Amino acid sequence: NYESFKKEYSIDFKNNKFNKIKMQELRDLTKSISIRRLKKDVLELPDKKFESILVDLKGKQKDMYNQLKNDLYLEISNMNGNQIIDESENILKRLLRLNQIASNPKLIDGSYDEEPIKFLILDELIKDILGKNEKLIIWSSFIENILTLKSRYKKYGAVTIFGKMNIEDRNKAVIKFLNDTDCKIMIANPAAAREGLTLTAANNAIYVDRSFNLVDYIQSQDRIHRISQIKDCKIMNILANDTIDMYIDEIIFKKQNIAKFLQGDSDKIMPKREFLTKKELIKI
Repeated sequence: NYESFKKEYSIDFKNNKFNKIKMQELRDLTKSISIRRLKKDVLELPDKKFESILVDLKGKQKDMYNQLKNDLYLEISNMNGNQIIDESENILKRLLRLNQIASNPKLIDGSYDEEPIKFLILDELIKDILGKNEKLIIWSSFIENILTLKSRYKKYGAVTIFGKMNIEDRNKAVIKFLNDTDCKIMIANPAAAREGLTLTAANNAIYVDRSFNLVDYIQSQDRIHRISQIKDCKIMNILANDTIDMYIDEIIFKKQNIAKFLQGDSDKIMPKREFLTKKELIKI
């Protein structure tokens, strides 16, 4: 069951601790009951090109982030181990709030009246992409963001996909995005649109924010990187410096490399890469 599996094969990402023998055991078990073929082995697809776009929070957005971060840090610093476990659900909610502020403070404070820095960066990226006569998908984990960005980019015929949409509206949005030359942008939630969709009218994907879910991230990329795609696919992550964005980026990277090892795509559990230092993690 899940609990025994977790106890047997758990990984401490923060301290890079894992049992190599157990990881090899799980890799061998997986290999004995499965066969794996990568897209690159059986299909001729264009390349994926990744870019991290680093930004600095400013103004009220920076003040809101620092206030919540400092409050949470002080609170956790005064807890013992058992208290942290007891309050883990509340702490996770606060971490989600940090993620929201780094993306768009209005998600938690309706009185916020400045432009989130990531939206300003989005404006520039969109201008560049549309100048090449290409389409794009904007990914966000938050429905309020999706609706706000749809209104912001209405002039580009923006359509959306998120969990609360009914199937008919969802299908209409996909058809319009694929076939209407005036519909340049789709804004979607990775959890709702990560599988079963071909969106190869676009070859650009921009992540305004991400969760810790590796599957959502990888599967959502592949909405544009699949059969019928003829252009290189550009995957762009907008990351706010010294925020939880950087920690999420590191955790996703580590999860991906563990997955590659367990699935037989790599012979190393962790490649050489300079991870965030303890000092940097505490600052975040």
